[in-house]
Amino acid sequence: MQLQQDSNDGLQINAYALGKVQIAGQEYTHSVIVTPERVINAWPPQTFAELKADDFKMIVQESPELILLGTGETLIFPEQEILADVYAAKIGIEIMDTAAACRTFNLLVADGRNVLAALIL
Repeated sequence: MQLQQDSNDGLQINAYALGKVQIAGQEYTHSVIVTPERVINAWPPQTFAELKADDFKMIVQESPELILLGTGETLIFPEQEILADVYAAKIGIEIMDTAAACRTFNLLVADGRNVLAALIL
């Protein structure tokens, strides 16, 4: 899926295909966290099955107003216990497949929102 770049001050996701994402011209083949300002390479879960509550600790520390969780090729809802830190911090979270998370991230960044995308590729 090729995404059209919009002119704004935040990072944009340029393209997504199963197993890879291009952000600001750089290709990634592992799960990443994306904010309007930076890419965080060191997000541990590489598959939805590996997702744990601890994986959200660094996300909560970023203090986004909204988290977009891209669960891979298909939409899968994590157990509520995995998202406990997100709920406790009163941060909004939307769960969707990774392609939808990429598109939604670009729209929200273009709107100037403090959004974070956690993308499982």
